Amino acid sequence: MNRPQEIEMALKTEMSEKVRKRLRLAICSDQRTQLLLALNEGEKTVSDLRDAVQLDGPTIIHALRILEMNHFVSENGERSYNLTPIGKNVVRKVLDFYCATEAVVTHEKFWLEHDFGGIPEQLFDRIGALRDSTLVIDTQLDPFKAYNNFVELLKASHTLELIASVSAPDPQFLFHEFVEAHKHVELVVTESVLHHVIEKLGQARVKRALREGHKLYVIRQDPKLVFAVADHVIVLMLCRLDGGFDYSVSLTSESPEAIVWGHDVFRHYVESSESVTV
Repeated sequence: MNRPQEIEMALKTEMSEKVRKRLRLAICSDQRTQLLLALNEGEKTVSDLRDAVQLDGPTIIHALRILEMNHFVSENGERSYNLTPIGKNVVRKVLDFYCATEAVVTHEKFWLEHDFGGIPEQLFDRIGALRDSTLVIDTQLDPFKAYNNFVELLKASHTLELIASVSAPDPQFLFHEFVEAHKHVELVVTESVLHHVIEKLGQARVKRALREGHKLYVIRQDPKLVFAVADHVIVLMLCRLDGGFDYSVSLTSESPEAIVWGHDVFRHYVESSESVTV
């Protein structure tokens, strides 16, 4: 290794250590993390922070001094503290990591046993939006619990955005509950599901639905999921790792954040699809 390469390597090593130090400051001390999260809510005095994080004054001041030295926190002239722009950025990343981890760990078995490759990578990065979610699972006494729950949640809605790699829910249900009832539906389906829908309903009914403003798109690549975004809920069903579709479990969420995320997933697939004219 020549001298310039040695210098470059030394600088990278030094920089890596600085980065690791900042990471440790933010996430390796519960006390400092609590203070950063409390200050994310706005300017606070030591007294305010004592109430927020349940730590004594000397402990808080010591932690604040460390955070100040590393430009995460600044003090104004009245002994109040704020996050710096650097601190705000760090807190956003900490919160994002926490939310994403919570979403995955809460239903870890679901994610480990299913193929979630159909969720676009840039949107899976926002999986923390699903942290407030529920699993509905079939039981021996109710072997169609997940699917029936899926259908019941959709019935209560007036609009539906649906991505389907299998014909679930049944096209007859969609036409009865949405098209015939003058609700609004947009579907993104695979070619095989499209052929099934046309065969089951007939071209005339599908044409009428499109004339009335409902939308139908075909996607060439199988997303290996059924994903619905309705007025107040999202519902996600996935393929197992062996490739078979799993009707026995669905993940649902009614949080506003999850619904926004769901619309973004649907828009991604619309942009990757072709509009259908029958």
